[in-house]
Amino acid sequence: MGLFYSLVTGTFFQVLLKKLIGGIRPHYLDVCRPILPEEGLGFGGNLYHAAQICTGDPSQILYALQSFPSSHSEVAFAGFGFLAIYLYTHLRVGDPRLSEKLGFWRMLLVLMPIILATYISSTLVLAYHHYVFDCVFGAAIGILTALLGYSLAFRSLISPDTNCEPRIGKRLKQEMEKRKQQVEQWPQTSGMDGSRDLEMWGVTSRPKYHLRDERHNARGLVVTA
Repeated sequence: MGLFYSLVTGTFFQVLLKKLIGGIRPHYLDVCRPILPEEGLGFGGNLYHAAQICTGDPSQILYALQSFPSSHSEVAFAGFGFLAIYLYTHLRVGDPRLSEKLGFWRMLLVLMPIILATYISSTLVLAYHHYVFDCVFGAAIGILTALLGYSLAFRSLISPDTNCEPRIGKRLKQEMEKRKQQVEQWPQTSGMDGSRDLEMWGVTSRPKYHLRDERHNARGLVVTA
């Protein structure tokens, strides 16, 4: 659901900005194929409407007038950005509680979605479909919606304790049921006679251990033959 929120929200804002701002693409003149009349509009007669001077395909001309922001960059960073955040949190890359060495492959998995999104944006500039600032602004929208989408789907964005816990959907229900069962089974699994504690300390052989009045000693245990 978080990925869905990210893509839908980012697409809505970039389409809105594209309709309100737009701007010409780098290949606009090749599509427009203009023929200037003798006199234009405005002061000095040097302003022209696209429909007045363009002789190319009207659908391609309309597409060439909608450059800002880049929709492909927005979608790429909204989707792949969300995936990078998901991998970063669920692979525990930034978890300060882990003391063991993490594999280098974790960093590669986290960076791979960002590299793919950057590659998609770069090809748009190299193919003269967008200017650099179009792609940068589209990427910024995608990253922002990815962060917000993850925050809506999971309980936290930066806390290592809760950044993997879902906030909505079936996963949340399954997680709550799992915790409820753990709480209900705790007296049976932990051992009311302290046997589990003793096994953790390496005491597994007989004689048997029984729970005694807690006032007798700190552990409340006594050895019986």
